[in-house]
Amino acid sequence: MTKKQMTAAAADAESERFAAACRRVAAAAKTGGWKLALAESCTGGLIAAGLTEIAGASEWFALGIVSYANGAKTKLLGVPETVLAEKGAVSEETARLMCEGAMSHLRRIFPGGTPKMTVAITGIAGPSPPHPPPSKMGGGLRKFPSGMEGGTLPLKQINPPPIFDGGGGGGEKPVGTVCFAWQTETGDDCAENKDDDCIATVAKSVTIVFPGDRKQIRLQSAAYAMEKASAIMRGENN
Repeated sequence: MTKKQMTAAAADAESERFAAACRRVAAAAKTGGWKLALAESCTGGLIAAGLTEIAGASEWFALGIVSYANGAKTKLLGVPETVLAEKGAVSEETARLMCEGAMSHLRRIFPGGTPKMTVAITGIAGPSPPHPPPSKMGGGLRKFPSGMEGGTLPLKQINPPPIFDGGGGGGEKPVGTVCFAWQTETGDDCAENKDDDCIATVAKSVTIVFPGDRKQIRLQSAAYAMEKASAIMRGENN
């Protein structure tokens, strides 16, 4: 198999992984009565497109906001300019705030006790050509062990990918760095439209560095975001 064929095969595999993840989100959302909203940056609407490929998506998918520019993150999702300046667009702080901003839109559409979930994604997909594959990066995907605290540890990789500014402040980050966040809101009190009493979780976040070229990074990111979303909907949120 030629290098071109191998690249095409890898892309096909990632596309199928993403499609399967979208189907799992659809099944979990319908089973649990969830309403979903997205705040996408580096994926540029890819996740929304994948979800709306599924017939009947309007039953559970409410809206998607593509906040590619920093100004859009501020104006549409309420991410403070100070956070973008100090932490960068590609940061868990920004991802969590994007989630919260999307949740504010979802509350206006579905007030009360309807289970709601928002997913946010912001990262550096980078240019094509690809940086080294996982076998040359000391193990492939690397999660920063930050959880909800937003801290990071330096990456230690062999032949690291190109370094780019993280979109504003926050220092330089390697291509393939993607920050995710997920937030849910439920609560019996919401059924009486007492939105102040709804139970809104603090958005959970994680940072992952994906290998590959721009297309591969975007597909891997979209698949991971939906895999985690479906797990949270099913109560498997550890």
